[in-house]
Amino acid sequence: MSDAWIQIGISCMNNTEPNTNKRVTNITDFQMGCWNFYQTNTSGRYITVFLPGKEDFSLCEVRINGKKKDLDNADMSDAWIQIGNSRMKNTNKRVTNITDFKKGCWNLYQTNTSGRYITVFLPRKEDFSLCEVRINATEKRKTKTWENALEYCRTNHRDLASIRNEEEQAWAELEAKKATTEYVWLGLHYTCVLEFWFWVADYPLDFHHWAPEGMTEDCDISVAMKKTEDHQWFSQSVYDKFHFLCEKRNQCLV
Repeated sequence: MSDAWIQIGISCMNNTEPNTNKRVTNITDFQMGCWNFYQTNTSGRYITVFLPGKEDFSLCEVRINGKKKDLDNADMSDAWIQIGNSRMKNTNKRVTNITDFKKGCWNLYQTNTSGRYITVFLPRKEDFSLCEVRINATEKRKTKTWENALEYCRTNHRDLASIRNEEEQAWAELEAKKATTEYVWLGLHYTCVLEFWFWVADYPLDFHHWAPEGMTEDCDISVAMKKTEDHQWFSQSVYDKFHFLCEKRNQCLV
């Protein structure tokens, strides 16, 4: 998130003239794996975290803290969070509603949607005060064989990641870029006894992203995604050591 910034204002145009929302703070000295605090007392209907450049980023959690001031303007009930690549807020995906909002404490809303713009929209005329924005980034640097990666994910999270559609593939590509190994393990394995591929989480095999001639059907073979280029899938020996993607309910970790 280094070089990103936070904008707050009443315009639905996040970064275009003449309706540009105020740039209230830069995201500097961003630390991976912990909470980063950026404070402002600016008011507005739209809060946008903008990351310049072509690469998307993945937002795992949004936490909003409301504090009562002169007016009861920190009530976030009926608001929602949108994430996407468009500067127009109404074209980005509405990923979650803000419900059961409690003032004076952190309210947690989770999503694995990726995009350059994260907007919290309050569908009322009055402004609200945003006291703090917290962004949590998780980075794990572990290399393991496929079986050890499977054991680690099932012990500490949920399972090795499955990819069931293009959206999940796009999200996994963002996570794969963080790896320092050439490939990252996925939860797709080949059984040479029954001669078929299967996701370890038991999902249907309806989607694939194989590289040309990337599939090898043999014993002790699983699938790894290449971290660069088109992020295609390749058969790899289960004894090779790579970084890996874990599935954690609505999240994934490298």
